[in-house]
Order: sequence, then C-alpha cells, then structure tokens
Amino acid sequence: MAELRELGGSRDVPADVALRAWIVLWSGEGRQRKDIAELAGVAPLTVDRCKARYAERCLAGFEEKRRGGPRTQVTSDASATAPPMGTTDDPRIRRLTQLLPPQHVRSMWDAYEAGDERALEQAMAEGLGEVYFRDGGRRAHGLEVSITELEHVEVDWT
Repeated sequence: MAELRELGGSRDVPADVALRAWIVLWSGEGRQRKDIAELAGVAPLTVDRCKARYAERCLAGFEEKRRGGPRTQVTSDASATAPPMGTTDDPRIRRLTQLLPPQHVRSMWDAYEAGDERALEQAMAEGLGEVYFRDGGRRAHGLEVSITELEHVEVDWT
C-alpha cells in the first residue's frame, strides 16, 4: 500500500496513473464502489477495471499505451459545468491531464503573458472542451465548457 500511496502522490507519473493508484487505495480502505467513483470523477465500471487490472498485473496494470503526437500537457483540478443534468457531464471536480492542441496552448500562453486569468481559464476551457469533453468532435456536439472554482492547475509548456 505504501508503494500505491507514493505513486498516487507523485508528480512524476501521469495523472491517470496516479488516479488509478488512488482508486485501488480507496478500495483497500473499504470505501464503496460508488463513493470511489464519485470521488475520482469516473464511472463505477472504471473503478472495477482499475481494481481488476491491479489484481492481474500489479502496478504495470496502471500503464496505458499513449496515442497521438507531442503536445503541451495541461494538468488541472477543475469543475467543468455542462448540461443536461443527470448525465456524466454533471458539474463535478475532475482531475484531468490532457495534451492540448497547439492553438489552445497558444491562447493560454497569450493570456498568461498578458496576466489575464479569466482569458486563461476560457482558453483552458475551450481546449479541454475540444479534447476531453467533445473528444475532437466525436461526441457532445455543441457542448459548452466553463472552468469554475479552479483549485489547481499545472502547465508544462515544453
């Protein structure tokens, strides 16, 4: 469990790997599946998959093959609001690590350089909306995303 705790708190691993470690840890603490899913911002089936992958392959079960080319990575804990209520897009805390397309990274950098926090949040919301919520145009067409109650953000500009 100490190894899982270390992995879950590490800044040197992708956020999705750290989240999987926390899911297994919370399960080991005896928390209920639905409570873990709500806390992690994932579906209950994802909780089951994380636990099964860990049972089968230990820490190696947390790794996934990465797709796509190099882009800037944005890690944020943010509330994203999106109607309609009762869907998986309900407003909730989400821990996201996403590679954003260059045009969104450029908008974020310009806002950062200008010291315009609201414009930075808007550019981040547009990028996360495109990549995470609308999956590059494959779903949730017309969905509007906004960043509210931003708790933490880390941006790797490299």
